[in-house]
Amino acid sequence: MESIIQIRQNSAGTDSYGEPIIVTTEIELEAKVAARTGSKTVGAAEITVTSGLTVYLPPATDIQIADIFVVRGVHYVLDGEPFDWRNGLGLWTPGTVIDLQRQVNG
Repeated sequence: MESIIQIRQNSAGTDSYGEPIIVTTEIELEAKVAARTGSKTVGAAEITVTSGLTVYLPPATDIQIADIFVVRGVHYVLDGEPFDWRNGLGLWTPGTVIDLQRQVNG
């Protein structure tokens, strides 16, 4: 397990000019982090490569689409939607799984 940071921005109302007041919260999460890579040949000379991280979190971890995650000092955003991993044969719920890609500014 390693610690990662979940950054979330929420609106806390509006100021006297009607502009939103944004509050940023940072939550430390315990996670298991794995590299996520793969490639797919689309055409004769065309290859699409996917890379990023897969992060395994405790069950029912609250994840929102706009959350940013800091893993080992690098900022990542969600790539897809969070998935609550469950065992269909019993009550075992190993956790929430998310795929991340590096945050691109601009």
